[in-house]
Amino acid sequence: MTETDQLVTAQNDAPATDAPVADAAADAAAPATDAAAPDANTTKTAEPVKVDPDYVDELIAKAIATDNKKKIAIGVTFTVGLLYTWWTYAQFSRGYSSNDPANAFYIEGVDRPGLTKEAVTALATEANVTVKAGYPVDMGHLFRSWFKWGFWGSFLNIVLMAAFFPLRRTFPSQRSKMKMAYMGSYAALALNAVIWFILGFFWRYSRAGRIAAGDKITDRSTVNMNAQSLADGYQLKSGSAMSSFFWTILIVLFLGIAAISGFFVMQCLKGDPDKIDKAGEASKAPEATKTEEPVAAAEADAKGDEENTAAAE
Repeated sequence: MTETDQLVTAQNDAPATDAPVADAAADAAAPATDAAAPDANTTKTAEPVKVDPDYVDELIAKAIATDNKKKIAIGVTFTVGLLYTWWTYAQFSRGYSSNDPANAFYIEGVDRPGLTKEAVTALATEANVTVKAGYPVDMGHLFRSWFKWGFWGSFLNIVLMAAFFPLRRTFPSQRSKMKMAYMGSYAALALNAVIWFILGFFWRYSRAGRIAAGDKITDRSTVNMNAQSLADGYQLKSGSAMSSFFWTILIVLFLGIAAISGFFVMQCLKGDPDKIDKAGEASKAPEATKTEEPVAAAEADAKGDEENTAAAE
């Protein structure tokens, strides 16, 4: 065998020798690659379970999403809390420490109250008024009872609000039950507030209430009013306070309805952003078509002129 034949034979044998080496290197790298790749099932199991946020948490998160919103939320909460505390204290003071006389007995048909049953009965006898069953009625007691009733309703409202948020944070697994209990309690308090308002409005602005509050007094000088209040039991301060409460409630209801209506109007005007974008694109499309039509017509005219010129030549 010549030297040339030996070189050819060596070149033909070289790939067969390198192939097992390459396969061994690939086999050695494969375990390292498999070890570096994480198991998909293990990674999926290790992920924390996502819990849907409660609607209260979502409202709080939106209210304090930015520093400005957080400041506004804190300011509004503080202001509302301060006003409601004053409201509750005002009911307490009128119900438990009224400056009006203790009693204001009323008999239907008599235009003046009396400090005692005997006094108002004597007034009815002088006016030839027959005392019906159920009379005399102590309107002073009814006025104070209305304020006490309102105070306890407001106080329970504060207690319920103060207990709800800490409890739902402490016992997150019981949020659904607490939410149902909270909604049921507030429904009962809302019904109680409606009945409280209606009865109080009737007591204050009925004929008996207007007489007991001094609305029928003709001479309303300060000295005369105070003297008649002490002598006959007029509930001047309680009657005035009840009127202020009713006007405050009506104004707050009106502002609340206006705010809610404005909110829904803004939401309707705001609309769906996708629909607004599509509507904007649709409105721009005809304008683009109108712009392109004159350009195409001008190009056609120019082309026609060129053809006519070429034909003439």
